[in-house]
Amino acid sequence: MTSILEELYYGNVNPSDRPAVHNAQLDEADLRIEKEYQYFSSKLSEEDNARFRELESLYAEVFSYSEVDAFCCEIRLGVSLMWEILAPAYSALKV
Repeated sequence: MTSILEELYYGNVNPSDRPAVHNAQLDEADLRIEKEYQYFSSKLSEEDNARFRELESLYAEVFSYSEVDAFCCEIRLGVSLMWEILAPAYSALKV
């Protein structure tokens, strides 16, 4: 059995991969967003539509930065928890 570190080294683990979350609230919000997007797309001129799509792209970019920051915080928390749990045992092993 390979270790998680080996899997990570060989590129078989992608920390940002995770199963899609589906629940009624999320599905409802997605439908409302799509409805509003269609409404504005039908009302705006071609130039305004282009700007609207650019705005959407900027929101996605900011969300991506936020996801990276959240991932880093989660890893730090996980490592801190592991250290707090394992450090006493490690210290006891030192001669």
